Amino acid sequence: MDVTIDTTTEQKDTENSVLELIEQMQVPINSSCRGGVCMNCKSSCSDTSVFESMSDIEPLLPLDSNEFLPCVSRLKKDAPSIITIHVST
Repeated sequence: MDVTIDTTTEQKDTENSVLELIEQMQVPINSSCRGGVCMNCKSSCSDTSVFESMSDIEPLLPLDSNEFLPCVSRLKKDAPSIITIHVST
């Protein structure tokens, strides 16, 4: 499922995790540990450089260049206003 995060109408949230932003939109997303360990929330984005890690924990398995873990990622302050993410549901 593709999810679009649009911050053009409100202040960009760079404090909460991307998982929390997706949940606030009431979009179902797989998640369990909320700490970057289980990898259930693994998602993809064409440009993962718009996210920064909130954790020092390395994923158990390597991620592809277009994948990230929403539970331990947040938007960078200079991220574009509209971002489309593919999430697992």
